[in-house]
Amino acid sequence: MTLDEIKNIARTHPEQIEINWVKIESDPKYRKDFEDVVTKALTLLPRIEIIHSKLTEGESVTFEGESTSLNPAQVEEYKELVEEELFCAYQIQEMWNRYQAVMNLVNSI
Repeated sequence: MTLDEIKNIARTHPEQIEINWVKIESDPKYRKDFEDVVTKALTLLPRIEIIHSKLTEGESVTFEGESTSLNPAQVEEYKELVEEELFCAYQIQEMWNRYQAVMNLVNSI
């Protein structure tokens, strides 16, 4: 599966991550913790995408410029695991985009 395919599935999946707006509005510590956790989680996304690309292209994830030492079955197994992580990360990204859009609107009023 390509990165774009995973993104589209994550973004259109019927079970999206819900935002607890009541708690965000009423508890400044919760809001800060929420923002910190999500932004830290999203910093990992580019690295996970690189790992997926390297697995897809048959490259070593560990050693730059080398072919993978994994057999095809192992590559598929690890790709599936990485794709699951990407799915979750893209859902977090989609939720974060919704959160930022609402916060930008609220702050502009």
